[in-house]
Parts: sequence; C-alpha cells; structure tokens
Amino acid sequence: MNNTHKPDRKTSIARARTGLPPEGVPPFSLRMDGQPAGEWLGGDEAGNWVHPASGLKFKVQQTPRGRGIEHVAFLENTGSGDSPLLDNLDFFRWSGSCDVLVPPVILHCGGGLTDATYPGNAWRVRRTELPDWSALHLGSVRGRSSAKDLPLFFLTDMEERSGLAFVVGYSGNWKARIMREENSEGVRVDIGLPLAFRIPAGEQVRLGSVLLVPYEGNLSAGTNVLRNTLRENICPPLPGDGTARSVFVSWFGIQHEGNEAVFSRELECYRAVGTSVFEIDAAWSKQGLHKDYGAGNWLREDQEKFPGGLAPFANKVRSAGMDFGLWIEPETVEAGTILHQELGDYLLDDGNGKRFLLDLSKREALDRIFAVLEEVFEKYGVRWTRFDSNLEPEPFWNTISDPGLRGWTELRHFQGVYELLDRLMARFPDLHLESCSSGGMRIDLEILRRSHSIWISDNTSFPATMRQHIGGANRFLPSHLLHVELVGDYSLVRNGFFDPDDASSFPPEHYLIGFGGLLGFGQPLAGCTAATRAKFAAILKSWNEVRMNLQGDFFALTPQPETLAAWEVWQFVAADRSSAHVIAFRRLSDSPIRTIHPCGLLPGGRYRVTGKISGTCFEADGENLMAMGFPCELTEKGNAELFLIETASR
Repeated sequence: MNNTHKPDRKTSIARARTGLPPEGVPPFSLRMDGQPAGEWLGGDEAGNWVHPASGLKFKVQQTPRGRGIEHVAFLENTGSGDSPLLDNLDFFRWSGSCDVLVPPVILHCGGGLTDATYPGNAWRVRRTELPDWSALHLGSVRGRSSAKDLPLFFLTDMEERSGLAFVVGYSGNWKARIMREENSEGVRVDIGLPLAFRIPAGEQVRLGSVLLVPYEGNLSAGTNVLRNTLRENICPPLPGDGTARSVFVSWFGIQHEGNEAVFSRELECYRAVGTSVFEIDAAWSKQGLHKDYGAGNWLREDQEKFPGGLAPFANKVRSAGMDFGLWIEPETVEAGTILHQELGDYLLDDGNGKRFLLDLSKREALDRIFAVLEEVFEKYGVRWTRFDSNLEPEPFWNTISDPGLRGWTELRHFQGVYELLDRLMARFPDLHLESCSSGGMRIDLEILRRSHSIWISDNTSFPATMRQHIGGANRFLPSHLLHVELVGDYSLVRNGFFDPDDASSFPPEHYLIGFGGLLGFGQPLAGCTAATRAKFAAILKSWNEVRMNLQGDFFALTPQPETLAAWEVWQFVAADRSSAHVIAFRRLSDSPIRTIHPCGLLPGGRYRVTGKISGTCFEADGENLMAMGFPCELTEKGNAELFLIETASR
C-alpha cells in the first residue's frame, strides 16, 4: 500500500467509485499454505491477476449500479492439481485519504436478531469514530451473514459532509476491517471471508461482492441514495403492480396448531379485511421427527390437518381474491422425511441426527430440491413463499475434517443457494420470494438481489422493540423490503397489550409500526369481536393510502431512541414528492408535544396535512412546513399518530 499518496477530494471520490488501491497493487490479499502468496501479475483493464507459481487467477468484475459500482471477485484454479490451502482472504480492499475523511466515522448497524431487551442489538444504529491509529471490526457468526452485524455500513467524516456506503455480498461468515493506517494519513477498508479452502483443478468460485455507493451530504442523504440504488438497481421488481402488498402469515398467531378448519375461518376473516396474500407458514407438510415443521416432506402434505387436501384450500384462497402463499425451508431436512431417505448422501449432520443441512454444493442435491419446489409451486399455485433457513450452518460444515474441503463446501453451498433462488425466479416470474433466516439473520447484497421482501426479525411482541427494528432497517434498506407482522400473540396478552374482545387494545403505537414497510397480519381474527375485525380492516385501509410512499425516501426526524422515554418520528415521501406520511410515537416521554419538521417536500407545493387519529387538518406550503414545522400532541404516554401529507389545490 502506498501510504505517501495524498489525493485531493476530487481524486478520492473518483477512486472511491473504482475501489481500487494504487496502480499495480492487487485489490485483494490471501495466504497460501500459511505463507504470504508472493507476487501477482496483471491488473489489466479486465481486472485479471495471475499467480504464476500456483496457477491461480483472481478476477475483479466491476459493474455500474446507478450511482454506485459493484465489485465481484472470482478465483480460478488454472493449474493441474488442487490449489494450496488458501486463507486469510480479503477479496476487496479500498483506501482513501484522511484529507477527505478527518477523522473517519463509521455508521453501522446490528443484524436482524430477535432481541428481548431495549435497546437491543438488532437494527440498532451505531456511530464509531477513528480518531487515531485504530480499527473497527465488523462481521457475522455461525454461518449467517447478518447474525451479528448488518453487512452494510457508511464511511463518512465528523461533519457528515459526504461518504461511501459499503454493502457486502456473501451469505455466510464475512469480515470487514475499517482502519486508520499507522501514519494516520489514510483510511483503509478490507472485506473478506474468515475461512480456509482449496480450489480443485479447473474450478472457479465466486468469492463475494461489494457494492460501493458514494454520496454527498449527511447520513440521511446517504441513506436515500443507497436505498434508491438498491431499489432501482439491485432488488428485483415487485410482482404484480410493483407495489408492496399486505399479507396474512399464520405462524406467530397460530403456529403448528393450524389446520384446514382453522385456516378456512381465518381466510374468511382476512378476505373481509382485504389482505392481498394468505400464507400458510411452517407445519403444513407431514412432520418428521420435529413436530412443528416437516422440512423434507414437501411432497407429502399433512393429511390430518388437510383432510380435503391442501390444493383445494389453495383454490379457496384464490376464490377469495387472494394469492396463496406457502412457507418452505429448502436447506433443512428432518430425519424421517422423504428427502432424508432420498438424499442421505447429500446431507450434513452436526451430530444430533435429527435435522440435517442439505449440501447445495452438490449438483445432484441442488437439482433435486429445485425439482421438488417446482412441483410444489405448480401443484398449489404458489404466488408467495417465505424462503426460510433456520439452521445455523457452521456446525454442519465444521464436521468436515479436511479444512480445505470444509471451506470449499461452504463457498459452493452459497453458490447453490443463489442458483436455486435464481432458478425459482426465472421459472415463476409472478412468485414473490421473501427471505427469512430465523428472522433477519441472512441479509446481504446477494440475498437482496434475490428477494422481494425480507422478514426482518422474529420478534413480533413488544412494540418498542419492533419499532427499533423497522426504524433501524429503514435507515439502510428500501422500505418495500421490510416485513413486520401485527399479531396479538401470547406475549402481548401476557403483557396486557391485546385483548381479542376489545378492539381498542391494539393501539396505534403497535399497528403504526407496520406503516414503515410491508404490512403483515398474524392475529387470528375468527375468535375476535366484529369491532376488532373492523379495526383490522380500517388499519389496512389506512396503510393502502400510504403504501406508495414506501417506494420513495425515508427520513428519520428524530434520532433512534436509546430509552423508552423518548419520542420517535419517521417520514416516508413518495418519489414524485406529491405525498408523504409521518408516524410519531411518544412512548413514555414526559413531553406530550413535539414539533415535527418534515423533509423532502416541494418547497413551492401546497400540502394538506391530516392527522388520521386526532382528526386535525390544515394546509400549508411545502417551504413553510419544512421550515416552521407543525405540532403533534399526544396527551397519553404510549400513544402514536399518523399524519398524511397530500398535495392540495391552491
């Protein structure tokens, strides 16, 4: 690394777009059999680097993605034998000058964990400063990309004048080191994989990807540049009319106790509510040794639960004007299931002998599970699927004694996951794919490019925790991806939040969280009063009024709270600036009034502001609204308000 190079601001931004170190320096590093690799030759315009001694070829593929550029790293063994044992791999290296970033500041976030404390680690935004020779280490654990840190962070300066967003694309364990170099004149970002592996002769592997997005302005500006880049250039278009849809998901309200009779009653209720999708979650297929799931019996439905068959029930859903959805967990195979018997040679056992990881590094396993899912989706007419992954894969890979084969199996497994998703999307273009991994524990660039929505956390209970999740996630990801669910489950009943006989017990503080993303329902309504069912219909009607705003910008009008005794205010603005909605939460603050200063409106536009709960209504010019703000009064602690901001004629 050439530490004496001190580019000016313009040069640094240009280099930020390429992400490459100085000319002649490889944009990667690794060891071979525990030793430094030695000299690499090349660095041509095609991004090829050759290691003559081993026959390895490293390739960096760069592709413009809107305002950003994506870097994808490949490693190929052109030799006649297996490669040396490769480790300590950084497949992406970027460096910049502290003339631009004085001192460097990293804005990063916890992954999609299921927290039960407040504030928890999940989706909690953190600010780390590097005032001197120092480093921040980010990464994942247990083989899932967002099981610790979200693989997405911003690098900026103390004043937040400009910055870079980094989005990592690898779905297992990754590592990032953001460091101040020893002479304090530069800052460097190294991103890699903490595994060892050997590449067989003639094989090539995709190591990982990084999306780099430069922006001008503060974190709010960077947030929206990044969200727009992801939405327009990475995420697949939403099926149907291209907007977020509402969905009923059975798991958190019903779990494994669902059956044809239970679902038929709920179907009638949610048809009346007006939801777009009715999804049956886990435990629809015949169980193996695990009572809840039946993973591996995808071709054998549970006939005790569906004596009339699942296909006729799917027809009922379509007759009710809704799309039919189904949960799957393709990488998991339970003992005693069809796939356990059929694919035993392609299963990895962590020693428990009850649940196995389907080894998608093997072509035979990949082709078979695709054929199974193709048959399932055709048979039931599936138009929505939650693609889940509940196993922590690392213990399964760790049973492979050869470290070179262990790492190779992991790398090839994720290539299999990506290929499976790609094949499903190509085969079923109208299918909505929702990514899930025990909540939001596998979210990264590669999953984003293959997901229409993301289940961001398994915590659907405590409103303040759910609010932290959706508020934090919106600071990094497009709103249309983010799925949260409204459900009065046992935790809410236990804590006094929900009474199925009392429509008022599902307060705005809880249901307005769902207005920050894709709106999901899980509450069983068949046993609720007519007033409660009508309330759910009214909630959905209000969400439908604002869902177009989820395709635009997000503004956090207050900092993310560190305590329950703080207000939190979000704003979502339509792409054409013609409408917006603001959600304000008081929670336990002693102050009943907050002045709200909206952002992103047309200064010369005329807007009508309506409080959907309070009934307040007034008009003002966009410039005045943004400059002067308007008051929000919530007289009771734990209350919330939804403001619609719509274009008004003069």
